[in-house]
Amino acid sequence: MFLVIEVDRGYSFGIDWHKEIKGVRLGFIAIHVFNTRFEYFVKTMKEERENAMR
Repeated sequence: MFLVIEVDRGYSFGIDWHKEIKGVRLGFIAIHVFNTRFEYFVKTMKEERENAMR
């Protein structure tokens, strides 16, 4: 389990509620709690980035 604080260019409000991610978006800042291992998160983000570049 780990915490991510995200600063975004876009202004938004909302709740992110996914299987492994719970979070809140308030304006330009989002706070997410990941219920997974950090290594799994990095691997998944790397795979998504590689797929987007194809």
